[in-house]
Amino acid sequence: MLFGFNVHTGGPLANKQNIEKIVKHGEKLGFSLLTVPDHIVFPRTINSKYPYGSDGSLSASTACADGNWFEPLTLLSYLAAITDRIKLLPAVLVIPNRPPILAAKTISSIDALSNGRVIVGCGTGWLEEEFITVSAPPFKDRGKVTDEYIKIYKELWTKDEPSFNGNYANLSNIHFAPRPAQVPHPPIWIGGEGPLAIKRAVKLGNGWFPVGCNAKHPLDTPEHLKKGIERLNSYRKEQGNNDEPFDIAYWAAWYGGKSPTGNKDTFFSGPYEDTIKDIKFMKELGVTHLVLNFVRDCINQCLDDMENFHNEIMPFFK
Repeated sequence: MLFGFNVHTGGPLANKQNIEKIVKHGEKLGFSLLTVPDHIVFPRTINSKYPYGSDGSLSASTACADGNWFEPLTLLSYLAAITDRIKLLPAVLVIPNRPPILAAKTISSIDALSNGRVIVGCGTGWLEEEFITVSAPPFKDRGKVTDEYIKIYKELWTKDEPSFNGNYANLSNIHFAPRPAQVPHPPIWIGGEGPLAIKRAVKLGNGWFPVGCNAKHPLDTPEHLKKGIERLNSYRKEQGNNDEPFDIAYWAAWYGGKSPTGNKDTFFSGPYEDTIKDIKFMKELGVTHLVLNFVRDCINQCLDDMENFHNEIMPFFK
């Protein structure tokens, strides 16, 4: 089992000094990956249903009161420069919100400059108002757009003379370099918890990266996660690729607090002894990576919680 943590991308603690402290502290402690959430802008008024809250609501003030939110690929390029070995994961990129050639080029550039440390987290997105603001393709087409753009990424990353004729983008007669350092391309982890997301992970990805606290498709209890992984394995068997390497990376976004779903058997709701049991259960189910939420209101609390996890939990999984 490998462990990761999410970086303060937005809010009052999201500045160069704090981010540097958190990231370097995490790498020193032996965490294997860091994650950076994706938004380009937060609309001041949000009517879209938020998947990871109990009532489906998320206001701009709750998410990012002052609008301070780093663009994730730009931030990851900076983090690549100040770290040596930790993996770099956008968690997850809202694929339709960026032109596919530009996104593929940015990702391949970061992977080349970091000596192959990028994992590409991909998702369809949930915030329709943001889609409109950044002139993305229609929100209702986001699943089809995501599938097509991921195929374009792969074409650009692996072919000497890439070409693609799609419904949302076309390309031909171009040079594309540098390619990613990783061959054939960086691992692609598909985010999302529902059946369509799991099928996308099986067809187009090298891993599945769900958030445990989706209100509609919860995965925050042993029973729910077991069912979700059984569904994943069933799709992999149908697809005929169940013998190929495949990661299951789980994001415990509520770590250090209570899950929004309110389930009484929620993972990570007890003392350290229970947390160790929870992680062992996940490992037995096939979870390969666990991402923890150490975002706190105080930088020292964040650093202390990371150190406590390192001291109390990580020794059981070496």
